[in-house]
Amino acid sequence: MYKVGDIVRYQGVEFTIVEIDETDKTFPYRIEGGENYAGLWVGDKDVTRLTRPDTVGANLVHGERYESYGDPDVSFSRISKLWSAHLGVDISKRDVALMMILLKVSREKSAHKEDNLDDIEGYVHCARILKEENAVS
Repeated sequence: MYKVGDIVRYQGVEFTIVEIDETDKTFPYRIEGGENYAGLWVGDKDVTRLTRPDTVGANLVHGERYESYGDPDVSFSRISKLWSAHLGVDISKRDVALMMILLKVSREKSAHKEDNLDDIEGYVHCARILKEENAVS
């Protein structure tokens, strides 16, 4: 999944993957860059790729979340149709992404979790890529 030189986030700190052990399926990546964790071996579930600050969301949406939830266009289309029917108003796929951002902001206000912020970045990415069309069109 990752390659040597990728910038990743672990425990809220940015690191660079400096070595990969292809034989270790649990902790194949050795990271460098932080004082407390330099040289630590980590696994896929421990790190989030950061090639640029604005790509965290893209990496989630097209990587881990894609494997779990599928294509965001299909998923958000289905959600927008369900919400539109339930509320009796047109909700676009982009509206769904924006409302999910608000949900995560509310959760973050209650208690900080790094996952909330990662998810917000993912929903921002979805808002950027989803077409501006109503669910019922």
